[in-house]
Amino acid sequence: MQTWIFQANPKIYDIARAIRSLREDTWLVQQHRNDIRPFDRVYLWQSGPDGGIVAVAEVTGEVKEMVLPDHSKPYVLDSKKLGGVQPRTTIRITKVCEPAIARSTIQQNPQLSDLPILRQPQGTNFPVTPAQAAIIEGMVGK
Repeated sequence: MQTWIFQANPKIYDIARAIRSLREDTWLVQQHRNDIRPFDRVYLWQSGPDGGIVAVAEVTGEVKEMVLPDHSKPYVLDSKKLGGVQPRTTIRITKVCEPAIARSTIQQNPQLSDLPILRQPQGTNFPVTPAQAAIIEGMVGK
């Protein structure tokens, strides 16, 4: 099992509403397509200066080409970026982080300073090492 951060831009997808309304969702897989597998752990990240980890999820399906399902469409703010047939996986949201774990909190931890999402935040799917996952899991558990 691997751990990932899946990023959402709130100008493209209303992740704040989606995580409170949906138990299952789909997610674009633009990077690491051959590495993301069912049962992998996922931290859902909202981008932006006030961003951070907003929820925890589990991958429930293989990555494959698929359309955006109807249940996700109410949260899409930019259908040009998220519409059509694209590589996606299915996820099950297991926990909403309230409050979110802020980017600034994560950046303050020296063991997390090299997270790919902090170093190079362009993208959708970012790997998390086992050591980083253990630290994040402690933050999520609080």
